[in-house]
This record gives sequence, C-alpha cells and structure tokens, in this order.
Amino acid sequence: MKNTLLTFIALGSAVLSASAQGLDSSTATAIKNHFSSVLEGKNEKYVSDIKIPYSDIATYRSSVWDQWKDANDGYSEIKLPPLQTRYDGQLRIPAVWEIPADLEPQASLKYAWGRLDSSSDACPLIIFLHGSGAKETEWELAKKLAPSFDSKPAIYFIPQFPNEELNGVNYRRWWQKGKQWVWEKIIRQVNLRDEIDINKVYFIGISEGAYGSQRLGTYYADYLAGIAPMAGGEPLNNAPCENLRHVAVHFRTGSNDNGFYRSTLTQACGDSLDLLQQQYPDGYVHDVKTVAGADHTLPKYGEAFPWLVQQTRTTNPKHINWEDYTMDGNWRKGFYNIEVTRRSFPINCNRTYYQMDIDGNNINMQVRGLYYETTNDHNNPYGDDLVLNFNRHYATATSGEFKVYLNNDLVDLSKPVTLTVNGKKVFNGKLQPNLADMVNSTALFYDKERVYPTHIDVNLDNMTADGPTSGIDSLTADDADENAPIEYYNLQGIRIEKPTEKGIYIRRQGSKATKIAIH
Repeated sequence: MKNTLLTFIALGSAVLSASAQGLDSSTATAIKNHFSSVLEGKNEKYVSDIKIPYSDIATYRSSVWDQWKDANDGYSEIKLPPLQTRYDGQLRIPAVWEIPADLEPQASLKYAWGRLDSSSDACPLIIFLHGSGAKETEWELAKKLAPSFDSKPAIYFIPQFPNEELNGVNYRRWWQKGKQWVWEKIIRQVNLRDEIDINKVYFIGISEGAYGSQRLGTYYADYLAGIAPMAGGEPLNNAPCENLRHVAVHFRTGSNDNGFYRSTLTQACGDSLDLLQQQYPDGYVHDVKTVAGADHTLPKYGEAFPWLVQQTRTTNPKHINWEDYTMDGNWRKGFYNIEVTRRSFPINCNRTYYQMDIDGNNINMQVRGLYYETTNDHNNPYGDDLVLNFNRHYATATSGEFKVYLNNDLVDLSKPVTLTVNGKKVFNGKLQPNLADMVNSTALFYDKERVYPTHIDVNLDNMTADGPTSGIDSLTADDADENAPIEYYNLQGIRIEKPTEKGIYIRRQGSKATKIAIH
C-alpha cells in the first residue's frame, strides 16, 4: 500500500512541474492585486491551492517578489528618492513624510538622505537619530557628524522630530507609534532598493537617539545587523536584551553621565549581554562600555563605525530568543520566521517569550508568558518611572496560536520535519511548499530574505499543530494525536475538503493516516 501511494504522489509532482516555469499571467495579476490591497491596509490572507515542487521553490520565490515590487511601484505614496551616484558633500533633504494624524497630530517628518561615498555597489544603511534638545539644532548636529564618521561606503537616513511638544504631549521619542509608522515604511521601501544592502541596516543615535536606537533595536531586531547607542541607557524592561541574539551592539555612555541613570543602565545592558553570551555563545555580539571621566558629551562619537559596519544580519537564524512585547500600544505581527496569529497570556502575564532551536529537521520551541516585578525604580517627572531592577516571572503558555514559517535555510524541506512545543511533539510530517505561504509571508515581513514556501500552525490551547503536507508523510509515523484536526487528501497528495464524491482518499489526523473509499 505504501509503495502505491508513493507512486501516486510522484505522479502528482510531475503534474505540478509542468507549470513550474513561474507564475502564469492570471495568477501573477491576482497576487499583485492582493499585494496592492495589503498596502492599502486590508488584512485578508491570500488563498491558493497551487503547490510548488521542491525543485522550483527559487523560481516561484523570485516571481512572487517581482509582484511585490510591482505592487509597491504602483502604490500611491511618497517614496524615498533616488540616491545620488556620487557624494557631493551634502545630504539631500527631500519631501517630508506626513505621519497619519491618528498616530501623531500635525506631524511632518523631514529627513536628510544620501550616499556618503562614490561607490555604486549596494551599501549599508545607517539610520541616525538625534537628541531631544531643540530639534533644528539637534538635527543640524547629526547631519554635520554623519560625514565625519568612518562608515563609508554608507547611505544615511537622518530624520527630524516632527513635533517637540503638542497639546501637552511630549513627542520627542523615536519609539512612539507615529515614528513606528515611519520605520516600517522605511523597512518596506529599502527592501525594494538595489543600492541598499538590506543585510547591513543599523540604528544609531545620541542621547534621546540612543534611547531610540536601543528600543528600536530590540523591537525590530529581525531586520537589523547592529545598533550603536551613544550617551543613553534605556531600562531593560523597555528594551529586552534577549531579542538581540543576532544583532551586534556597540554602546558608549560616559561614566559620569548620571542623568536618568544613563551610566547605570548602560552597564546593566552590558552585564545582561555578557550573561546571555555565556549562555548562548553563538550570538549576542557586543561591545558595551562606560567611558571613564566622560559625562553626557562623549569625546568620540564615531568610535563604533569601523566595527559596526562589518556586522551582517543573520537572515534566517536556527536559534531565536524573542520577548514579544508592546511598544506604545503596538505589537509586532511576527519576528524572524514566527507569526503570532492569536495572543493569549497566562494569568498575571502581559508578554510572551519564544525560544526556538533547530537541529537538522527537528524544531524545538518553548513558549512562556512572563511579567516583570519591579524591585527598584526612580521617579521620572518626564514620563514613566525608570525601572532600575526587576525580577522576571515566567509561566508556561497554555493558550494562543502562532505560525512557524520554514524554508530550506532552516530545514531540509524534502524530508519530514518534527516540531516539539513545550516538551510535546505536535507535528511530524513532510511539508508541502505552496504559493499561498510565499505570498502571505512576503506581505507580512516585506523582506526578500523571508519569502517562505511553507509553515506549521501551532495551537497552544489543545497543543496541536498543522501544516500543508503531502498527505503521505505520516504513513511511517507511530505517534498519532487524537486531538488533532482531520484533513483529507486525494491520491495526488493534494489537500481537499471533506470528500463527498466516489473515490479513494487519504484521511489524516495528527500523525495517523488511513485510506478511505466512498462508494
């Protein structure tokens, strides 16, 4: 019986290969239209029955990305302007970006933008955040400093705060939701630009810009190669170091910079990264120091750059630590190859901590809720109190749903994949590459390195998992799960709705598969 079924699957693959030259015109148009709707703010998932042969993943991946680029090209918005081909000594100041009023009122964000070298190759992108003094003065200082840094070849994006204070609200914060709209717009647009090396993107900043680069570095870590805060020190509950496993950190603050405990909190960041690197020697690359005798003005602001621009993003890491937290009321939709589809927390918890480790085709994950218990804080008249010391409390997550996207950089998709969550094996099967996952992961991450061909869905409520499979992967498995959802496949290995017509089908539940006949 097993040999017969394997023959049918092979025939099904042959049928798929007949159209494996890429997308036909009608499918390409449908994908482009879907991407256009995503850009306009619609959140529907793309649905398709098209399965992709393993040998043609790269072809389809390229075709899907082309449709994403075309949809962005046709989307009506102010775009980053073309870069000058040679540096003429000045950073350009193009049209402003208008932040939506519901995120920040009367917010017109000006920015300087340019290539600080004569190279025509893809260059690193450095996003340089200024401090919280008078915004014109701070912005001019940042624009003056950038050409002096030993960072060439490089492209700089240097924004200015749209507002300082408005209607009693302090808007001198780079992590606020209005600016998040800007960062996600930049992430999306620079991924479409051949002049930018998307695996060399860095946040740097001075003073308030240091706070911003530290917070944004932990929040958007999956897009970054490194960060370089200067003269800052964010409380670690606002910027958990755990998220920086694959982000290089260069951090300098004066030893006498005691305002808002900047020196103390910089040292706390360094100590935390030291401990994490001892536990996970593959990551947490960092160089964090307090500068002896210096106060809030550092003697050398450009110290980070020769080291920083050598760091490269890890695009598809097999080991992930992610503390999923809200920043100014916003949650990330996903992180690296994880998408959160339903959040739910154990009692008292308000964050989730994901740990993923891949060894061969075996994926092991721990998912826990957590909350912070403050043990020492400082009253801050300008905002939330500064948390100086805390204890973290964890509880095993027993509810919620998430998706694990996969590609051949993470596992060998031609072989069965096993997923274990919180000590329980929830999936064991051979995953089917498919068009829908490529489209949906592109719309989720905006990242040419994360056009994923398949996924596994995990439901923590009943500890089950599901994914697009070939329909025969579990015939050799012996760990059936009676609580798993029931799926049906035809003899070509294609998943279908519950069959009603006469024929022979495969019924799959968890890791158990049986042949059924309808007369």
